Amino acid sequence: MFGLLKSLTDLAGDMATVILAPVEVVIDLTGAAVKPFAEAAKDLAADVKSLKD
Repeated sequence: MFGLLKSLTDLAGDMATVILAPVEVVIDLTGAAVKPFAEAAKDLAADVKSLKD
């Protein structure tokens, strides 16, 4: 009985890994693509603030 429960738990864990791995890759790629734009926005904001000073 407990062997079956352990097998089902292992199967659920493996399925979660298979399902979530592509999602994690997409999130990492999106983060890498957005990072330069975020840095440029910070630089632009700093430049605008320096104009006020």
